[in-house]
Amino acid sequence: MTLQTNKETSVHSVFYYLIITMNMRISIVTPSTKGIGVCVFTGGGISNAMNQINLTELDQTTAKVLRHLQEVQEQLESGVRDPDLDDTLINNFCRMVSNDKTIIFKKQLERLDENQFLISFISVLTNLLIFPINQDSQSPLIDLLNVILSYLSFDQITFFYPREFIVSRIESASPNATNLIINILSTKLNDTDLIDFLRDTSILDTLVTNHLSTDDYETLPLSVVNNTEKFISRIVNLNILALIESKLFSNEAYQLYEQTRGLKNSTLITRLLDLLIVLLPYWKTFSLNPSLYTFNSNDLNDLDDPFYPLLIIQFYTNLIKNLKHLEIGSEELFNNIKPPIDQIVQFYLSKNSNPMIESFYVTQIIELFETLSYSSLSYCQSFVAECITKHNLFKSYNLYLDNESDVLLLSKINYQIFGQSFCHDFFNDNLTKISLFNKKFFTIFLNLIKSEHLFNLIITSDVNYFNFEKISKLSIDQIYYIILQISKYNHSTVYLINNLPTIITDYLINSPFEIINNEIWNLKLACLENLLFNSDIDLKIWLDDLKKTYSLMKNGHNIKSINPQVDIASDTI
Repeated sequence: MTLQTNKETSVHSVFYYLIITMNMRISIVTPSTKGIGVCVFTGGGISNAMNQINLTELDQTTAKVLRHLQEVQEQLESGVRDPDLDDTLINNFCRMVSNDKTIIFKKQLERLDENQFLISFISVLTNLLIFPINQDSQSPLIDLLNVILSYLSFDQITFFYPREFIVSRIESASPNATNLIINILSTKLNDTDLIDFLRDTSILDTLVTNHLSTDDYETLPLSVVNNTEKFISRIVNLNILALIESKLFSNEAYQLYEQTRGLKNSTLITRLLDLLIVLLPYWKTFSLNPSLYTFNSNDLNDLDDPFYPLLIIQFYTNLIKNLKHLEIGSEELFNNIKPPIDQIVQFYLSKNSNPMIESFYVTQIIELFETLSYSSLSYCQSFVAECITKHNLFKSYNLYLDNESDVLLLSKINYQIFGQSFCHDFFNDNLTKISLFNKKFFTIFLNLIKSEHLFNLIITSDVNYFNFEKISKLSIDQIYYIILQISKYNHSTVYLINNLPTIITDYLINSPFEIINNEIWNLKLACLENLLFNSDIDLKIWLDDLKKTYSLMKNGHNIKSINPQVDIASDTI
């Protein structure tokens, strides 16, 4: 379906612009739509030409939705802060419009200013979205507007939202208007007309400036912050170089980034660092200055603002997670951040003498260690392994297993980055004198299973952890968590198949009692799926029985028909 854009309707565009700017509204009631208040953009002398809009072309469902939207607007105008929006009605209608464009376009080659659906719905949705309503209420309205606009080119959209209006609304810094415009623009970033428009105007410059501005940064709504970042992220993901180079890596943008980096302002630094993560794919192409993303020990140890060290640690964690997506320069970038990460390790080492570090930062630092250890990039794994070895983090004199943070570290780190000798020393130095089945250390036990070296130490230890009598004394959820972890890895699955027949028969093929708890049911099902579908290990004599049990569970076994209760030790995980 083709819509004609009337090149002589600039006066209509001005007319729409006036009404949005002035926040004016009139209701038009025709015989066929009595009771429907139709919000249209009217104003000035042109309103006389538009004051009789024929809505007879709207079908019954469309009219019902339009009536509801108008009622919501009337609630808002009367001061109701939380209007009664029928999400189901809007969402269902949104799907209808998405699947059937004839709901919008009744005629071939219809002019924009003659399409009653577009005029009615775009106007009322715009007015609703400019009202200060909560984000949940806005979501179905935004979805419906997006579906409608998806049928229009950017040039056609500017009939309803003139270019001057778009620029002025961004410059006004009105939160709802900004969110509305960002949403409209985001739907058309593959349109060359819009790319040219953004390149030739100050819209992106203004968005970035407002995002990092020291003026009113505390009152900038989170929705605007998030939408701005998503908009920029979409530009980067679509590789729109014309905008990335001219707007996001311009000299003016660099000056703003450097100015923000020099502030001791956690809020603005957080926004800057999040923005740098978004721009990461082009750090090499446009020579992003390392001073923007490197920090030193003074930054970490300046605890006047307790959030400042935290956001630095979180930034490096996010950066490591995104390194693997870089096509060029990832190792060079990592080399740039190795010194500050080493400073974070030093920061971590002082936790026993600084309660504040233990209380506020250790969990985030451990997440950084975990992210490095599980990175698919070998140089990240090597670096964290070297740090742990160099600083003796896993030596008994540096580990206090009464300390929750040390237990957390041993429960999160990827032991597969360490060699056999290191694992042997670590296990014998720290873990032979404690019971890993103790609830406090159980997450450590599960983590050890991932490493073939450490798993071999577990099964050959004097404790004999996989003795059936010992395992059967655990709570049922602990047992299934152990089986689930064993079923994930080839080395442990082989041991299960060859050495733990009673575990297989009593807990996988059968159960010690009928399972009535959803969590345990899903754990058992996940164990079976790992063995049957996610492993290339020969299941031998167990294959047929495991398949039968899995089929029975998948085909609707009634888990509520049996009444014995199950002991759940959920606090162990």
